[in-house]
Amino acid sequence: MDTEQRAIRAQQLIEDPLLCEVLEQIEKAAIDAWQATKTDNVAQREFSWLTVKVVNRIRDALQGVVDNQLIEASIAARAPR
Repeated sequence: MDTEQRAIRAQQLIEDPLLCEVLEQIEKAAIDAWQATKTDNVAQREFSWLTVKVVNRIRDALQGVVDNQLIEASIAARAPR
């Protein structure tokens, strides 16, 4: 899969309602668990925090694929032929 195909697929995933719903549910469940933990339950709070961070990294990674393709296309358009 070339970079353009990867960017197209990444954009499709970013816009996919089911994927967005699933990521939002995971993030919400982690935040709810985080808020419900007692102060001495460090392990649960850390796990919940990590879960939120992972969801955000997935979103960021997909957006990064799209952004990289846009940058590559812009550079290619400016290159002398």
